[in-house]
Amino acid sequence: MDIRPEIKRGETPEEFLELEERITDGEPKQLERLQIKDPMEGIKAAYEQFQWLKDRMDVFAKKVIEYYKL
Repeated sequence: MDIRPEIKRGETPEEFLELEERITDGEPKQLERLQIKDPMEGIKAAYEQFQWLKDRMDVFAKKVIEYYKL
């Protein structure tokens, strides 16, 4: 059994516009909402979210430990 993900190729601009038109039923405002960003910005934002969650988890764990020490 091959568990490797299927290789995806990019579309040409023409293929992308055709696909986008089929998905959005030709609604022109849908494409305007599309944003192309630097992938590193997304990685940084995800890391910041993980750090925020870890910090909250640390505070929660300390509260639980303190509670059960009593």
